[in-house]
Amino acid sequence: MDVSQILDILIGFGVRSDLISTDEKSTYLKYVNLAHHELYALTAVLNPDLVSALQLNITDGYGTLINKPYQLITVTDNTQANTSSANLKQRSVSQMVKDYPQWGFDDPDIVKGTPQYYLLRDKTLYLVPSTDTTVTINYIPNPQDFVLETPADEIPYPLVFHKILIDGALRYLYQDVNESSVKDDMRIRQAVLNWEMGKGRLVNYLAGYDKEALINVQDYF
Repeated sequence: MDVSQILDILIGFGVRSDLISTDEKSTYLKYVNLAHHELYALTAVLNPDLVSALQLNITDGYGTLINKPYQLITVTDNTQANTSSANLKQRSVSQMVKDYPQWGFDDPDIVKGTPQYYLLRDKTLYLVPSTDTTVTINYIPNPQDFVLETPADEIPYPLVFHKILIDGALRYLYQDVNESSVKDDMRIRQAVLNWEMGKGRLVNYLAGYDKEALINVQDYF
């Protein structure tokens, strides 16, 4: 189902169901997006359909991405393609400074050589040691807010799990006493239960994929 259909069902649950205008749908859309962002954070690293790739030019040891990714999966030095050193290892700032005391953001080109490590700071990717090259980046993009016109094929979850967004939206809406006319504690508890069970089913479904070539899930949990 597309986002407009999700909103129709959400409003039809008896929560101020007399208001079905476009403006009212926009009001409820914030709850669907709250559920979407929580679900994305929980499942993104398990979902192979989200993985994208790009080429980035590196000059003097760094290059700048157009958009900051949600998660980097692999960074491959194209100059070292087909070698065991092509896939670079991620390092934190503290690890980088420990291994290369002279290195810093103010002069990332000071340590020259064949890159072994990468570090992402905001939208800037640094390679250490520094060189001029291109890299291939496999990554997961940040989630995009839904709009009223978002079609079903742009919702980043399998179609059979789109109902979870309704459960999640209800869970957030029922918490918002200023917006919700529902005061039935049983309905609130049921919405929370449906949301938690739905998230678990989606995680179990996505975890069934063979992700060895995609990501080591244990690195992120």
